[in-house]
Amino acid sequence: MLDRASFSSRTHRTDQLAQATLRATNLLAVACLFFGTGCAALVPESLEQRLGSLFLYGLIPAVAFHGGGYILSLVLGATIELCEMLAARCFRCAVHLLYLVSTWLVPLSPGASVQSLPVPTCAKVNDFTKNAFRSIHHFYWRADAATYEFACWVIRSVARFLIRIQSTWHSHRGR
Repeated sequence: MLDRASFSSRTHRTDQLAQATLRATNLLAVACLFFGTGCAALVPESLEQRLGSLFLYGLIPAVAFHGGGYILSLVLGATIELCEMLAARCFRCAVHLLYLVSTWLVPLSPGASVQSLPVPTCAKVNDFTKNAFRSIHHFYWRADAATYEFACWVIRSVARFLIRIQSTWHSHRGR
């Protein structure tokens, strides 16, 4: 069985993802409440129409964002746990299949048998699974860092482009 203590950061990451999802959807819910209140306060209509716009543009979307964020955070947590369990089982099956293929492909001496070949122990399979999880985590960390770097590069490039357009526009306007 997989040692859960060595991967305690997984549950911490899952909790962080759930909390970030809840914060984002709650922020959207508060924005909807402010928008609905602003529409109700600024639109010159009757009280019933103002209350209707408050409910339509503020309260109903806010409740939907809050409830949807809560459900999404639960689904994300369950999905992460399910994917990690499936990955562990796939790695165990891969090790077992590699062992079977190696026993099939290993040329046996005339007096040798399949029973004399070394069998991988549970500890070796567990170590292989841990190393596989670490390498997958490292790959995703690198992909996340590359995505962040790319997003920063795009933002800088767009800002430079807009500054060039603005300077060109001002130089043509000055003529």
